[in-house]
Amino acid sequence: MSSALKVIRTERVKKACTKCDCIVEAPAPSRPIERGIAGPGLLARVLTGKYCEHLPLYRQSEIFARQGVELSRALLSNWVDACCQLMTPVNDALYRYVMNTRNRVSCRRMRSQVTTGCSVQNVKVVH
Repeated sequence: MSSALKVIRTERVKKACTKCDCIVEAPAPSRPIERGIAGPGLLARVLTGKYCEHLPLYRQSEIFARQGVELSRALLSNWVDACCQLMTPVNDALYRYVMNTRNRVSCRRMRSQVTTGCSVQNVKVVH
């Protein structure tokens, strides 16, 4: 996790109509987590750190703190939970695909020896 972080500030223009006293504001940019401050890049970085690099969230929080960004473990945990909720449809589709009878997961049968003790007499052949 050595890449630099940058803050992207979005300024939304508000305009008022003088005829009808209506205030109009530009729409907010879409975010993966509704009303969240994290963009997709930061969320991907946290999830990659957790699941691919096996970095616990407390360590990631410390790494971010050394880079000058204070992100609590609770906040990171909430982000991971929200991303998992977003991925539920993908997980369900993958489950249905794998469990479909026409798309079976197969493996090759191999004979291997399993030792259950120090003696050679306790060798079992399993399939």
